Amino acid sequence: MALHLDYGTLTPLLKRLEAAGYLTRQRRREDERAVDIVLTTEGRALRERARPIPPASWRGMAPPPDETATLRGLLRKPPTSVSAAAGAAAAG
Repeated sequence: MALHLDYGTLTPLLKRLEAAGYLTRQRRREDERAVDIVLTTEGRALRERARPIPPASWRGMAPPPDETATLRGLLRKPPTSVSAAAGAAAAG
């Protein structure tokens, strides 16, 4: 799973989680540049405790269903400037 974080952000975070006993880091034998992250028993327990947090957060801040439908529609509609730029690039 990609987290889209740079090494300067990710490495200290992983070190803290490893020190807390939530994960282990293991270099791959076939490519020592790559590191596998493995959750410990404590890490898996924490993941299960945290699993309901994102849906609960969304429920706490979600707009009413009619506004949600409107928002989804707006997000799926490409902005006019993007559409115009794509047309100009195709024509040029």
